[in-house]
Amino acid sequence: MTNLKELFIKVGQDYPQDILEGCPFKLHSFSWYHEIEGADFANLRSFLDEQDELRHLQADWTYQAHGIGPSKPVVLPPSVCPKLDQLTGNHGIIEMVLPHRRLRTLVWDTLLGDPKTSFKHLAKELSHIEAFSCYESPNTMTPPLSEYIPYFQNLKFCQLYLDRASELEVVYQLPSLVGIVVAGRLNSIGPEWKGLVKVFERCQKLQFIDAYTDDSVTRSWRTPQRFKRWSRPSMLAFDSASFTPPDVVDYSAMDITDHIQLWKARKVFQ
Repeated sequence: MTNLKELFIKVGQDYPQDILEGCPFKLHSFSWYHEIEGADFANLRSFLDEQDELRHLQADWTYQAHGIGPSKPVVLPPSVCPKLDQLTGNHGIIEMVLPHRRLRTLVWDTLLGDPKTSFKHLAKELSHIEAFSCYESPNTMTPPLSEYIPYFQNLKFCQLYLDRASELEVVYQLPSLVGIVVAGRLNSIGPEWKGLVKVFERCQKLQFIDAYTDDSVTRSWRTPQRFKRWSRPSMLAFDSASFTPPDVVDYSAMDITDHIQLWKARKVFQ
């Protein structure tokens, strides 16, 4: 398998400890779904040392508060996986991998045990992020959006979990925003439309708002989800006094990168 480019591993407690040893391939995308502790971390680190072509890393850090692993993640030097461009993981993985790197895409996959702290000390690294997504779990407590959103000064695409259009006011602090993806109940008609129009009016570069049509969506798990797209032209032409909602387009996507690609594709053919 010397030409393997994408690897997704999800294992239980009893798995071969040498599963990552002697791998001849250079991956572009690697997903590791297992607790990172002790020998597991050492094996994973040795494997990543050899992955100098890796663009996307997806993993979770398990905290000592649950009786597993060191109390604090060890920072992964930027010399490891130097071409890394996209990171998906919980608070611990972000603390481990993001320092001293210029990544373009960050997906915060919240996990039980994540500390309720902001990423103020990573403000410089966050300022380089162009696409950000936050997958919230019902059992986690994340900091308020207002505490960490201001650090994303170059953010162009943002995926959040909100229930009302009024909660989108936090994105007014993002001057470069092009697209917003929302999981929540924004697909309902009524007063919410006026709130969405206001977002387009305040965010001068904003081109679309995508809202998942399934209120229960929390994370995709590599399964496409249906969503509706409201574009800038249709929203700014919308008559807020009318009961007729603006034109929307139905799509399906798995993650924020799909939303970006769909927007770019339509932009080319317009």
